[in-house]
Amino acid sequence: MEDILPDTDNIDIEGQTSNLVSHMGEGQGNSDTEEQIANFISEEQTSQWFNEFKTTFETHEVREVRNDVLLMKLPASFRVPLEQYTPKQWHFGLHNRDVLHPSESEDLKIALAAACELGPWDEFCVSVVDDPVGVLRAYGLTHGKPKLSMRQVQYLLTLDALTIFLVFAKGTYNDIFDERTQIGARLTALLKPSLEYHRLYNDLFLFENQIPIALLRKVSSTCYEKLIGPNSTLMDQQLMLDVILKANVSRMCGHIFVLTKDHWAKIKKAYPQGELEKCPHIVACVYRILCGQNLKRRSGATMITIKSATALKKAGIQIKAIEGVLDEVGFRNRCLFLPMVKLYDQTESYFRNLAMYEVMEDYNSFKCPFGEYLQLMTSLIKEVGDVKHLIDSGVIQNELWTDKNAFQMWNSLQSDLIFPQNSKEYEGMVSEINKQCKSSLNVMRTEFYQLFCSRPWYVIGVITAIIVTVGTCIQAYTSVIASDKMQPHFPP
Repeated sequence: MEDILPDTDNIDIEGQTSNLVSHMGEGQGNSDTEEQIANFISEEQTSQWFNEFKTTFETHEVREVRNDVLLMKLPASFRVPLEQYTPKQWHFGLHNRDVLHPSESEDLKIALAAACELGPWDEFCVSVVDDPVGVLRAYGLTHGKPKLSMRQVQYLLTLDALTIFLVFAKGTYNDIFDERTQIGARLTALLKPSLEYHRLYNDLFLFENQIPIALLRKVSSTCYEKLIGPNSTLMDQQLMLDVILKANVSRMCGHIFVLTKDHWAKIKKAYPQGELEKCPHIVACVYRILCGQNLKRRSGATMITIKSATALKKAGIQIKAIEGVLDEVGFRNRCLFLPMVKLYDQTESYFRNLAMYEVMEDYNSFKCPFGEYLQLMTSLIKEVGDVKHLIDSGVIQNELWTDKNAFQMWNSLQSDLIFPQNSKEYEGMVSEINKQCKSSLNVMRTEFYQLFCSRPWYVIGVITAIIVTVGTCIQAYTSVIASDKMQPHFPP
């Protein structure tokens, strides 16, 4: 082998170059070859990245592929627009945390924690976050950033879980806030300025801004024992968490849709005690309730579009508003039923985070009922007139001041979102609607209704004109009949 392999340490680069040039065809001159070689820089001029590549490659740690990440972080390329995925005030969990420059809400969390007097803080944190390594895996941060110490992870998540529990318990389980006790009086005083805590619900819609419900369960258990009943049973503790979880998740659902009066009863029936706690975090609870039975839809195979709201109106298809969530979407008796949706400044953020959570949760699944709802609404809304029609129909409750603002929000949702493949149920509904739109009889019936039935004065005028015309004809006919020339003449 030594006789075959060249001495790589003493390669004559210039000699090889001259040999290469000499073997070039006559059609390619020396100048072309020299120009090609001149395009390369010397090895001494290579970039810092290139110089560090070999070392980095050899020391790079291969990441373990895991499927048990509960709180995934959205890739930066999908966090558009950025402000819709950024907490306004309350930072929870381990994503998007800047421990060097903590947010203003950290002071409020600490004040609440101190007021509870739950005992030695280190011990309490260890009891809540007893598996920091498992928590990092739940956030998918075993190889990612931010880099936090074990103590930092325990402190941050315990503060988050305790804050969420106390805000959720306020107004639901007031035994904790009994002002006759020193602790209850302190907590009540801290939570009275509700402006700061009202934003907590808004920031909890961000799917990256979550904590595992398992941590909330541990905080709930400790708080119940120390603040309510030292001799409490496990059933009492579980009942409290079940009640406050359902109450607050329902409240968050009510930020988006107008709920039915029996919504609470429906949730209690659909989710027995402890069932909702199986969700990984709060956003998952909200998503599950909003989608309801639509989560059982079957994946379709085609993409199908629907005409705009005003086009449906011209085709004689009514759009009717109905209380409830996505289960209420349906087409019956030439009426498209849609749940009554509320539009606020934060609504776009709610929609985007729920839709992206849906995609991130199961990116291999084509069953995305919330994304399907957004696709339906954005298809119905193609211009300001469509929004106005949906507002007039009661489908949209617009708190954005103008129809144009509402249209801009829906129009914005058509960009930078991953819309799913349609389900078979959605395909069937839209196909039936499109069939109705193509019916000439429906179009003629609608035009007749809009031209005559919606304008009673016009109808009265037409009927009057018809009566006058018929009367004139009858009068002319009788006049001719009565004339002398039309009288019968008999021979004398």
